[in-house]
Amino acid sequence: MARLDEKVSAGHPSSQCGQLQRELDEVKREARDAERRARDAERRLHESALPTTAPDLNSPGVMTAIQGAVQQAAKVKRERAEAAAAQHLQQRQAEADAKFEA
Repeated sequence: MARLDEKVSAGHPSSQCGQLQRELDEVKREARDAERRARDAERRLHESALPTTAPDLNSPGVMTAIQGAVQQAAKVKRERAEAAAAQHLQQRQAEADAKFEA
């Protein structure tokens, strides 16, 4: 995210910079939301864990695997959002550079 912040603030016209900043803010919000949903899912998982007749479902290993999967999913979503934002930012920067050179 810091790299995206630097790119946004690096030498763009103010109107384009404002648009890029809004897009970057949206990506950051989506990443925070994904992390929050992962924490909420983990909390619900703990709250709903009831003793069952199959003790292996509530074993620490299974719970750890589920928690890891939820956290990994949030991380992947955040990375995808960051990659999409970086790609979009590069495209916008290339367009701005082309206009500036023309």
